[in-house]
Amino acid sequence: MVSPTLTTTLKVIRYWEANIEKRKVYSVESLYNSQLENCSRETLIALVAAYAQLYLVLDGSWFLSVKKRLGENPAIEIDLQVWDRQVRRETERLTKLMNYQSRDVVSLMELAALIPSAAGAQGYIETENRNDCTLNIEYCPIVKTLEKEGKGREKTQCETICRLIMTNMAITFNPGIELISIKLPPRQNQDDIYCRWQFKLQGAQ
Repeated sequence: MVSPTLTTTLKVIRYWEANIEKRKVYSVESLYNSQLENCSRETLIALVAAYAQLYLVLDGSWFLSVKKRLGENPAIEIDLQVWDRQVRRETERLTKLMNYQSRDVVSLMELAALIPSAAGAQGYIETENRNDCTLNIEYCPIVKTLEKEGKGREKTQCETICRLIMTNMAITFNPGIELISIKLPPRQNQDDIYCRWQFKLQGAQ
């Protein structure tokens, strides 16, 4: 007599033998590409925005975890070390990917809109010329969250971390670009602008 377990095993083997030609194997890369190819333009834009936002959520979660374990000052020091390397890599990779030929300030402003850490920020850019631009941030999700927290961390965020990010982005793109902070948090009221930065190429007319 054949045992029930062996009978079940034989049935499974016969099933796969009968259906082996129907089975399909997909690579992860092919699934990724096929899904992107089938996305609408609107969905692709939303997907890129979601990636960038999740990137910032991870950064925030990481910072709070380090802060809880080691304290705020060590967390800030580690955060600065991480962003010091990360922004340089982002700038180098995106500059190459987007094939920027010009390294003027207007081109830098175009690149800045693609940096993942800018996800969710809203504002406008004023141009005196191609080598003198002012970036005005009218809404920043990170600062907004820190303002709600009510511990004054938005001041450290902008003066220390954001300044490092902006500076590294600028000098990696073009070592001659100078960053000047015109206005930083804390804001005086809810209608006030979040921050204002000037990017200027030294020696350019």
